[in-house]
Amino acid sequence: QNNLDDAEAMFRDSHAWRAEVGIGAMMERWQAETKTPEIELATKHAYSTLLEQQTADGSPIIVSRIGRADLVGIVREGMVDLILEQYMVCLESAFRLVTKLSLERKSIVKCMIIMDLAGLSMNTLRYINVVRRVVQIGPPNFAEVTCKINLINAPWVFTSIWA
Repeated sequence: QNNLDDAEAMFRDSHAWRAEVGIGAMMERWQAETKTPEIELATKHAYSTLLEQQTADGSPIIVSRIGRADLVGIVREGMVDLILEQYMVCLESAFRLVTKLSLERKSIVKCMIIMDLAGLSMNTLRYINVVRRVVQIGPPNFAEVTCKINLINAPWVFTSIWA
């Protein structure tokens, strides 16, 4: 019963969060035919993308190139909120896709996430507050989207810690 209660609480919290951030209006802005210059800029500097391709078993794929994100430039140019919004749109697009595919296939479909860690360095730690904000979006609000996370191109420091 406790797990069911926890799941229900997470579901309700997630829906409250979606309403709070205005995910519906956000999706409309980002999917509009004519994009604002800000959205064009954020799309150019985005580090997470929902691919059109799927895995062999039909799972959608999100590629996140967090190590290649220009955190220095993003912070310097005041683009943190815009980049976070792009990330929310990526995850919401994935959520809508796995929901649609699950209904069509009559079985649960989830995304595979490929996290490309190339470029992560000790310098990334200077922007840990930005990284924390990113992490606070996904798991609590889009937990049902992910089935598997593959880490690639991890720096030696990262692999020595996790080995």
